Amino acid sequence: MSDQDPRRELALLVNSAYPIIYMETWEEARAAAILEDVAEDLRVPLYAWAVTTGLARAGGAPIYNTHEPAQALATVSTLTGDGLFLLKDFHKYLDQDVIVRKLRDLTQEFRRERRSVIITSPVVNIPIELEKDAARFSLGLPGEAELRPLTAATVRELMGKYHLKNELHSAQMPALVRSLRGLTLDEARRILTQSILEKSSLDIGTIELVHEGKTKLVKDQGVIEFLKPEAALGSVGGLGRLKGWLEKRRAALSPEGARFGLDPPKGILIFGVQGCGKSLCAKAVAREWNLALLKFDTSRLLEKYIGESEKNLRKSLQVAEAVAPAVLWIDEIEKMFPSAALSSDVDGASRCGCSGRS
Repeated sequence: MSDQDPRRELALLVNSAYPIIYMETWEEARAAAILEDVAEDLRVPLYAWAVTTGLARAGGAPIYNTHEPAQALATVSTLTGDGLFLLKDFHKYLDQDVIVRKLRDLTQEFRRERRSVIITSPVVNIPIELEKDAARFSLGLPGEAELRPLTAATVRELMGKYHLKNELHSAQMPALVRSLRGLTLDEARRILTQSILEKSSLDIGTIELVHEGKTKLVKDQGVIEFLKPEAALGSVGGLGRLKGWLEKRRAALSPEGARFGLDPPKGILIFGVQGCGKSLCAKAVAREWNLALLKFDTSRLLEKYIGESEKNLRKSLQVAEAVAPAVLWIDEIEKMFPSAALSSDVDGASRCGCSGRS
C-alpha cells in the first residue's frame, strides 16, 4: 500500500512557495476535503472556484462577478495575505492566452508568500509557459487509513436504514477494508453498499462480493484486472531455483522482515517458449506469498491516440500501488515495446518516441 500522505505533501509544497500546484485526480470532493485540512493546518484561508458558482471563501458566499475564469484570477490578484485558491476544472481554460498570462502574473506575486493556486483535474495539461512554476501532484487512491472510516460509516448506515444483520466478526473487518483498496472513495462506497444489499446482510461472503465487484469495475475502466491466485507452486514442474528463491524471499514480506530491514523482492522476469508455465508461475507466486494478483493487459495498453497509452499506464500503476503489496503480472511484456517498423497509425506511445527503439 502506498504510504503517501497527501495532506503533509501538499502542505510542504505550499510552504515551499510553489505558486501553482496541479493536482491530478478524479476525486474532486476528496481533494477539496484534503485542502480544507491543509488550510486549517497552515492557518490560511481557502477559496474555491467553479464556473457554476464563482470564487468563494470556504463556508462563505460567492464573490460578485467571479464566474468567468479571467475575472476570478483578477479577483485573486486583489486579495492580500496568505491563502489557497482551489480552481476546479480549470484545465479547460489553459489554452487561452489571457488565462495563461494572468496565471504567470500571479506567480510573480506569490513567490514570497504562502499563496498557491491549486488546479484539480483528471488530466494533466500544463502549458509550457507555466511548467517551471507549477508543481505536479498526483493524488493517489485512498489507502486503508481513509477506507477504514468510510467502511465503518457505510456499514453503520446500512445496518440502521435496512435493519440488516451484521454477522461479520470484528476481527474480519480489516479484510473487508483491504478488499476495497484500488478504488476511489465513491467507488468503494458504492461497491460495498451493493455487496451488502445483494445478500441483505454483512458476513464473510460480503468480502467475496466486494472483490468480484471491484474486479469487474477495474477491468472495465482500464488495462488491469484482479485475479484469484488459485495455482500453487506444487502444480509447477521443475524450476527448483525459482522455488527456492521464493521460499527464501518470503520472509522479506513479513513484519519481522520489515523490522529487520530486509528489502522486499521487486520483480521476476520469466521467459520461455509457449506453454512452459510462465503464467502458472505468476499465479503460483501470488498464492505462495498470499498476495493479491493483478494482471496487466499489455494488449489493451497501447492506443492509437497520442497520450492515451501513457494515461492508461499511469492509471493502472496507480491502482497497483494502492493495492500493494501485491503481485503485478505483466503478461507478454514485449508488446509494450512495438517495433520501429510499425506504421504511423498504430499506438500513440510509438509516435511519441516511446517505442523502445535505441
